[in-house]
Amino acid sequence: MRPETLRFIAVAGATAFALAACSTPTSRPAPQAPITQTTPTPAAKPVVKAVVSAPKGPVVIARRGFEEAKRKIKFALAKNPEDALPPGDVGYYVDVLQGRLKQIAGGQVGVVVGRQGNNVILDVTSRLDFESGNARITPGISRLLAPIVKVLAEYRMMLVAVDASQDANGDAPANSRLAEQRALGLARHLADAGVAPARIVVAGSAGGRTAADPARAEARTHMEIHLEPIVRVASERGTPASNH
Repeated sequence: MRPETLRFIAVAGATAFALAACSTPTSRPAPQAPITQTTPTPAAKPVVKAVVSAPKGPVVIARRGFEEAKRKIKFALAKNPEDALPPGDVGYYVDVLQGRLKQIAGGQVGVVVGRQGNNVILDVTSRLDFESGNARITPGISRLLAPIVKVLAEYRMMLVAVDASQDANGDAPANSRLAEQRALGLARHLADAGVAPARIVVAGSAGGRTAADPARAEARTHMEIHLEPIVRVASERGTPASNH
């Protein structure tokens, strides 16, 4: 065989081998999804509701300046038309209130309902049988007061002034403090039972009745609830209408 033929065969074989190698698929690893780092979702924080402060309790006012302080409180309440009476409705409103309280008094011996002008005075002295030296409202007192409290809560356009004083037996300063504590205890009971605290005031200790009762081992607490109409402002100057 001629040398040129041999070189041709060798070149052809190498070329065929190279082509075969190129036609064979090469296995490649499948592409992997990119790895992403996930940030953990923080736990949801509990929703904290704003705490609405409870209305302040009944206000204790010193005896000196008591009437002036009441007048200012009534004037402040009268700025809201929903909480105050039109001047022309005062008499009728108080008449109906007095009638309701007299109906209650008819079924409870010792409850006295009086009136001075357009102010109703409820004397509950004999119905509040406090434990000796104590200002706590007992379950028995609470039951006796229940129908009265219901009416006071309903007639919300009246200022409720609780006034307590002691007989002159025993230690005068101690009796005076006890009277105030009992008045405040009654006022808080009224508020807890539904009477708006903003319209309850308590006459502070000092003064009061001085009629001694030697037959009693402890000074007696005289307890009165004064109900005074809250009247809408009657003039552009902001002067409240008269309650009398």
